[in-house]
Amino acid sequence: MLPEPEEADGTLPEPKEAYGTLPEPDEDGEEEAPEDDGGEENEGGEDTWEPQFGAYKKSGVDADELFFSDDRSDSSGFPYRTCLAALVVVLGAVAAFAWAMLSSPTPLECSAQTVRAQRFKIDVSDLWMPRIASTLQLGLSLRNANFFGSMLLEGCTVIVYEAASGLKLGTATHGQLMLPAMRTMQVNLAVKGVGESLPQPEQRRLAEIFLEHKALLLTIVATATSKLPLKGSKSNSDTRNSSRRLDLSTMAQDPFYERPPPPPPPPPEEDKVHDVPA
Repeated sequence: MLPEPEEADGTLPEPKEAYGTLPEPDEDGEEEAPEDDGGEENEGGEDTWEPQFGAYKKSGVDADELFFSDDRSDSSGFPYRTCLAALVVVLGAVAAFAWAMLSSPTPLECSAQTVRAQRFKIDVSDLWMPRIASTLQLGLSLRNANFFGSMLLEGCTVIVYEAASGLKLGTATHGQLMLPAMRTMQVNLAVKGVGESLPQPEQRRLAEIFLEHKALLLTIVATATSKLPLKGSKSNSDTRNSSRRLDLSTMAQDPFYERPPPPPPPPPEEDKVHDVPA
């Protein structure tokens, strides 16, 4: 700011134009005072200025507006109110989403990923009536797709079908399990006696497929029943179908076996007669 000249009596001249602009004296040596038009522009389109706190300011403008920029001023409250409103909206959306997930959670997903034969033999104790003796090992994938809570697996029931005929070969159930939120877990499940309950002609047909192709095509249906680990929560079910090829090439190296004969029944105990003295 330019230095302000002083009058002979020590008073400051009143400015006429912008900051630092000094009024020019007239011919008589006296300075012209600006006309007071109430803070509005004069007829020539020029603004009037007046001193405030040692600086010149436009009439009708506060000192706060003079020294502080608009982005630092909170007189309008725009940035603060907008941020607060956005925060309230985000929190409300998160709360609504969490409530929806807790009130109606997504049930656990159970699907068969792998299948292999622990045992697959043909019982030739009776050559005219071959039978199957087998046990399958399934690799199940359990998935919890909920964001905000763990889920309790009440049970996962797996049913194994032959893909060609649709015959039910066997079934097994996995017990209870707690699964945290957004987690996937791999578990194993053994299905025993696969195909052993079929009629003898169907067992013979499966034995022929086993010896000829060294494989079976299976359809595995897994149904998982789960709920929130809270008292009174409702159970929900989810069913997944998958087709898997059961490789039996390693079992074909020694496919037959004979059941050992049953042990002979124990001999009946002889009645022991004791003489009773008269």
